[in-house]
Amino acid sequence: MSIDVKYRTSAITTGGRDGRVRSEDGHLQAQLSTPKELGGAGGEGTNPEQLFAAGYSACFLSALKFAGHQMKVQLPQDVSVKATVGVGPRKDGGYGLAADLTIDVPGAVTTSVDCINVKGTVAGSYDIGDGNRHGFVREPDGTITTFDGQDCDISPTSINRKGLVTGWCIDHQKPSHILGFVRKPDGTINEFHVPNGGSNTMPYGINDAGVIAGSYHSGGFLRFP
Repeated sequence: MSIDVKYRTSAITTGGRDGRVRSEDGHLQAQLSTPKELGGAGGEGTNPEQLFAAGYSACFLSALKFAGHQMKVQLPQDVSVKATVGVGPRKDGGYGLAADLTIDVPGAVTTSVDCINVKGTVAGSYDIGDGNRHGFVREPDGTITTFDGQDCDISPTSINRKGLVTGWCIDHQKPSHILGFVRKPDGTINEFHVPNGGSNTMPYGINDAGVIAGSYHSGGFLRFP
């Protein structure tokens, strides 16, 4: 993959994990200390994992804001991203890094990631305190698209390789009335129920051919495209 480099910088470390690090322009200067968990003395200095977490979270938040601008979605000024970075030995030898990102959007009460496909696209639901459950899809590049059903709470359960999402929605007016839904990548949402199957249609999975499997009050079902 070729990159049209617009900015390049350098950092110089002396003394290893218990030394010092400084950027080429001098804007960054820090003492390094090895954490006790890695056999060091701890100390007052920072460490490579903290520096990586700072850079990763800053870059991801920048990408998130850029994606929001492209989609004409205004993110709150105080939205934040927390990067948690870990390091340790790998089972097959050597050391590896583990990193998790947590996005905090002020106003959102809860966010639930419910499913992920082989491409790394996730689907889930969130609540902003309005009494409703909304759906979302997050692409591997960080792009987030939200969606809603017809006056109902959304609960995604599965997403296939093509980005088709299935799950169920609970009617706001009749909480005992549960419909299945399938959402296409273009945003089209189709709600459905098992014919003569009562009011509870609950999809649990969708394969790459678009076949949905689930249950209703009398048993299981398969829904073909």
